Amino acid sequence: MNVTNHAYKRYCERILKLPKDDVDNYVYKNRDTLNKDINTLFSTSKCLWEGIITKDYSKYYIVDNIIIVVNREDQAIVTFLIIDFGFCIDDLNTNIIKTVTTKVEELNICLKTTEENIKDEISKKQNEVQNIDSQINVLKEQMNCLQKKRNILDDEIKYTNSLVNPIKAEIKKYASKIIYSLDYRIDFEKDARNIKVN
Repeated sequence: MNVTNHAYKRYCERILKLPKDDVDNYVYKNRDTLNKDINTLFSTSKCLWEGIITKDYSKYYIVDNIIIVVNREDQAIVTFLIIDFGFCIDDLNTNIIKTVTTKVEELNICLKTTEENIKDEISKKQNEVQNIDSQINVLKEQMNCLQKKRNILDDEIKYTNSLVNPIKAEIKKYASKIIYSLDYRIDFEKDARNIKVN
């Protein structure tokens, strides 16, 4: 596991309890030994949690009263934190760490069990969604086909209706000859004159 410069410094300050003024020099002279010691410590840790607490997604490993923060990809140790609840009695701090760690482990087991249980249900629901999507696509195709058929029928209705238009025109032509006979023209002319006189 890679170790960042920041992690080397925090390890020296918080785990080895070196004075801040001596840290840079100590890291420079003992980098290989520190790397080996840090990786040995990391190998004994357990993953407590992973997620975002501040701004970056990180993985948090725990060993005794030490939190080892690792980057998302599990490629580099980022920093070290000492777990301290502010009690001057070490046993009290240790008991709190054990109690909380046990609770987190129990919840992680519960989480895994729940995820396994819902996995099948989610898979079934996703299959149902895919099934419905397929049915929707088939219905859309059917609707498109029906719409095309309807458009064709509309065009055929218009064409069929248009077949009577020449006959109607012929009827009008002959009917007009009868209607525009002599009496009609006389009445029409009289009506037109009466309108002008009045």
